[in-house]
Amino acid sequence: MKSFEYNGHRSWGYLCLKILVSGILALIILTLLCKIYDDPPQHHINLDGVTDRIFAPYRRYFCFQEGFSVGKTNNEGYNNTFDFEKGMSLDVLLMGSSHMEAFGVMQDENTANLLGEFANERVYNIGVSGHFFPTCASNLKAALRKYAPSKFVIIEIMNLSFTDETFASIINHTFPHIDGAVGTRNPLREFMRENPYIYRAYLNIFHFLPNKFPTQDYSSFSQNNPELLAKVLAQMSDTLSQSKSGARLIIAYHPPVSLNLDGSLKIESDPQVSRQFSELCEQNGIYFLDMSERFLSEYAKDYTLPYGFINTSVASGHLNRYGHRMFAEEIYKLMQRIEAQS
Repeated sequence: MKSFEYNGHRSWGYLCLKILVSGILALIILTLLCKIYDDPPQHHINLDGVTDRIFAPYRRYFCFQEGFSVGKTNNEGYNNTFDFEKGMSLDVLLMGSSHMEAFGVMQDENTANLLGEFANERVYNIGVSGHFFPTCASNLKAALRKYAPSKFVIIEIMNLSFTDETFASIINHTFPHIDGAVGTRNPLREFMRENPYIYRAYLNIFHFLPNKFPTQDYSSFSQNNPELLAKVLAQMSDTLSQSKSGARLIIAYHPPVSLNLDGSLKIESDPQVSRQFSELCEQNGIYFLDMSERFLSEYAKDYTLPYGFINTSVASGHLNRYGHRMFAEEIYKLMQRIEAQS
C-alpha cells in the first residue's frame, strides 16, 4: 500500500513537471512568433505633457497584423527616422492618432516622411495611438513649448463630431488623459507589455471587459455646438499666437470610407458637419483640409483605397501606403497655397 501511494505521488509530480515544462516551452515559442508577427513598441506615461503616452526609445518593432512594417523609434520614442535634440530647428510638427503613428507601413512610406520629402523640410511626427482631436487640442500648448515649429503645426483627425462635454473639458483644461493621471504608472501592465504574447492575450481579454478605454464613434454625424467649437478653435489659435513660433495651424481631416453594393466608394461623413468645421476654422485663422474629394477621385481613377491592407478587411482600419501618400500630397499642396498667399 505504501509503495502504491509513493508511486502515485511520483506520477503526479512527474505529470506536474511535464505540464510546467510544456507550458514554459509553449510560452517561449508563442513569444518568439509574436516577436516576428506583431511586436509594436510598448508605451508608457509621457511626463512632459506633449503626448499622454510615449513609446520606448530606440525600440525596434515588427508589425504584420495590419499591413507590414519593420522600424525603430527615435531617441524620444516617436516614429521618426531622425532624433530630436533640444534646440533643434523644426519646420513642421505633425500631431495625431495611430494613423500618424503609422505602424502599418514602412517608415519611409508614412505621412511625415513623405511630407518632409515633398517640402524638403524637417517634419517631426509625434502621432500616438488614441490621440484624437480633443487630446491633441489639449496638448497643443505643451507641444508648441517643446518643439516650436517655425512653419506649420498639423493635427490629423478622423472624426468631426464631438459632444458638448468634450468641448467644455478642452476649454476648461480638464479633458482626461488617455492612461489616467499623468505621472501614474501601472507596473503590472508595463511588465506584461515586455512580453508580446502575454500583452496580446491581455488585450484580447481586455476587449471583453467592461469600462475599457473609450473609442471614437465614427458613425456619428451630428452637428457640433457652434459656440463651443468656436471657443475651442479660438483657444487653439490663441495658444499658437502666444507661442510666438510663427507657425500656422492646419487641421487635416481624412474621413472613413466604405464600399456600396455596386462597388462605388462612399465617404462616411456628413458634408454639412465638415462645412461647419471648415467655416469655424477659417473664422479663427486655422486652415482646414478635407480629404473626401481626393479619396473619391483616386478611387474613380484606378480603384485605389486609402484604408486597408492585403491582410485586413477592405476599406477599413488604418491608412495604407496609398492613403499616406494622398494625405501627404494634399497637405503639401495646402502648405504651398498658404505660403504663396503670405
